[in-house]
Amino acid sequence: MVFQYVLHHQDQHQHLMLLSASAEFMSDLLTKVVTSKVGCNVGGVTINILAYVDDLVLLAPSCRGLQYLLEIVVQQSMAIDMSLNARKSVCMVFNPRDQSKVILPSFPPFRIGTEMLEFIPSFNCLGHIITCNNYDDMRH
Repeated sequence: MVFQYVLHHQDQHQHLMLLSASAEFMSDLLTKVVTSKVGCNVGGVTINILAYVDDLVLLAPSCRGLQYLLEIVVQQSMAIDMSLNARKSVCMVFNPRDQSKVILPSFPPFRIGTEMLEFIPSFNCLGHIITCNNYDDMRH
């Protein structure tokens, strides 16, 4: 499962303060997520977050795991008066190649506050189109 979001500050007048706080915030947020012990095993390494500037991709092996990581990000954001933009946040489920290993035909909704996040079949991550069919382009 993947969750992608973009951070936005509550008060546009504090933009300069945001810049100085964002480095510390990202360090704290990344540390909390990485040390959560929730993530996907890739080549023997647990990976649960991909970060670039203000874009994050959360990776989790289960619905419960993704919700847990999402709650960490929400809590860390609230701690410095930041919010998550639910309209720019999405979820994607990577389907196993072996369809006999599908556990659930559908997944529960994820929320930021009262807003439900959209499930999508693909998204653009740093110029690569990632699909739910485990490909990094749309040709498959």
